[in-house]
Amino acid sequence: MADSIGRKDVDFNASQELITTAALLNSARWKLIDSWILEVLLPAKSKWEEAWKAYQNRKTRNSNITSAKNQARKKYEPILRTLVATLTADPLVTDTDLNSMGIVGRHKSGAPIPVPTTYPKTEIKLPAPAKIELHFRDNGETGHAKPHGVRGAEIRWAILETPPTDWDELQHSEFDTQSPFTLTFKGGERAKTVYFALRWENTTGEKGPWAEIQSAVIP
Repeated sequence: MADSIGRKDVDFNASQELITTAALLNSARWKLIDSWILEVLLPAKSKWEEAWKAYQNRKTRNSNITSAKNQARKKYEPILRTLVATLTADPLVTDTDLNSMGIVGRHKSGAPIPVPTTYPKTEIKLPAPAKIELHFRDNGETGHAKPHGVRGAEIRWAILETPPTDWDELQHSEFDTQSPFTLTFKGGERAKTVYFALRWENTTGEKGPWAEIQSAVIP
């Protein structure tokens, strides 16, 4: 199946502009969640566009600018794919709407994408001060391949004084399509305890069960 989002950066930028412009214009008609648009989509979009603009200037381009561009895309692309999955699954969005955004149409036949039934197993690594890496794979598997139909993992986390008793207490939400996921903290947060949990999400936006909440002391 063809990808709805361009692989090359220049194609990715064109895809994101086409998709987000239509989504913002039709957010009321498609009943998109305003808070998600304002707090998640638009900030990531803005950071990408700022980094991409800086990268376009070959005279000033350097390794830091290139790294910033790559990191901005890594943050933004999973969010954009969440939007694509939401639009594709939304009956209020027609096939004509999808085609106008360059989004590959819905499957008309074949087996449906299954809802995830397993959860990610996470290995914690401490690569540097104020950084934690979460290396995740399917529970019970030795390889890093995701389950069939899964596009990535939702990561919920929070720095707390006491252990949480429910996943809802993990206030921050991130998404990553490929292990590892890196959490970067401020210097003043070192030696504090961060709690986190992961769950799979399939290509239509359906989520699997949460893994158990884990913790690590920020190095």
